[in-house]
Amino acid sequence: VVGMGGLGKTTLVKKVYDHQIVRGHFVCHAWVSVSQSYNIEDLLRSVIKQFCEVRMELPPVGMDSMDEESLIKNLRDYLQQKRYVVVFDDIWKNDFWEGIKHAFLDNGKSCRIIITTRNLKVADFCNKSPHVSVLPYKLQPLPPEKAWKLFCKRAFQFDHGGYCPPELVKLKC
Repeated sequence: VVGMGGLGKTTLVKKVYDHQIVRGHFVCHAWVSVSQSYNIEDLLRSVIKQFCEVRMELPPVGMDSMDEESLIKNLRDYLQQKRYVVVFDDIWKNDFWEGIKHAFLDNGKSCRIIITTRNLKVADFCNKSPHVSVLPYKLQPLPPEKAWKLFCKRAFQFDHGGYCPPELVKLKC
């Protein structure tokens, strides 16, 4: 999911990710916030820990001291026969995907990896992998009238029932 900052990419994906039907479709699920600075080993550990939590399993012994190669092997072995979904939220750089793609195998179980990014080049780069088959979804801003209505609903939800006070309407651009 691609779009400018503040557009609602994370909110949209989180709503889908948290939906009961989606959760029920996958045996394992993980949500990882990436942002501008990250460590691949820490991201892999986070995914493994979340998968184990969901299935009420103990993480692999010695996982905190494993190197990147061992973490990737462990994760690939773990996912061999499981249907999984992973969200990587707020990707900034192409090299993220280059570093993480080998950890997730296409096991024929309709697994999903979802990323959110502000950068279309990042989304296009991820899409060049052999087992990626979905074009980036470009989230568009709301039209001005819908944006105004949403703003008023949020800004004035407690004092004016979600409507802009008449004395402020004239300030609307």
